[in-house]
Amino acid sequence: MKVFASITLVLLLASCSPDGIAPAQQQFSVSGLSYKNGAGLPANPSNPEDFIGTLYSELLQEYELLNTKPATLPLLIQQCETLAWINADFLALDDFSAYDPISVSDVQVYQNIDAADLRSHLSFGYSTAGKDLYVALADELTVLKASDGTYQEACQAIMATEALIITAPNLTATERHAMLMATSIMRNAVYNNGRKRKRDRDWEWMTGHYAAAANGALESSPQALLLSFVTDIYDN
Repeated sequence: MKVFASITLVLLLASCSPDGIAPAQQQFSVSGLSYKNGAGLPANPSNPEDFIGTLYSELLQEYELLNTKPATLPLLIQQCETLAWINADFLALDDFSAYDPISVSDVQVYQNIDAADLRSHLSFGYSTAGKDLYVALADELTVLKASDGTYQEACQAIMATEALIITAPNLTATERHAMLMATSIMRNAVYNNGRKRKRDRDWEWMTGHYAAAANGALESSPQALLLSFVTDIYDN
């Protein structure tokens, strides 16, 4: 695939050292991410929407601090919304009022999605070029995971895609904005799922979360955050 080849080329040419990235020996392993000496968050100052990923990480950390976790999906949605509603950064989002309450069916549609079908689950609001970038990144991460690539390599793959999104001439301003939010969320999600929960999982987990973040981002930043947040936790 032409876009996939472009990402690989960017990875080969780039010497990227993003803030807070864990050391190279941290493994992006077949059974999930594992970390040695991990600290900080995987920031990408070049992504103008990177604060969305940081906010996603804040919400996830608040959830992990709960003594009692919700036992059902409706209660999980309620709990995640409650955490968002007491987060000052979430309430300060420019498009906060655009949030449309999430339903059970909104989350269930992203369950058990096969990685090979990612394209068909991406919103019609994305162009072919936008979907190509999403699918190429998923392919890149799948290869890294199968080969026990490092977390740094996974982060570089996402950041290389972000660089392409920023410069791609055939994306609309709307989808560019949405894609940069989605990739920021995914970069933080991959990091936190290895560092915080350390549960075994396969790629099917991330496919649904990936699609949820991408589609929610086309609607609004709070939609992207909460839909991906709930989908992420529900899949674990």
